[in-house]
Amino acid sequence: MGWTYCTRNTESVTEIWGCTQQRLAERIGKSWSFISQVEANNGAIVKGIALDTLFSVLDVLEVPVSKFLEEI
Repeated sequence: MGWTYCTRNTESVTEIWGCTQQRLAERIGKSWSFISQVEANNGAIVKGIALDTLFSVLDVLEVPVSKFLEEI
């Protein structure tokens, strides 16, 4: 599952993993607005995501990095 999939399906992804944007933000040490902007794929505000942040998100959502990379 690639990041594009995640950002296009924000509501279903957070529901599937039982993790709201707020809870995800708290668990990875980021703000809710950061998560919202990344999920909205708003390149005007968020220019990218650091690998350590990506790995933290995948860890919280219990998605293996290898599974994530399969879809890229």
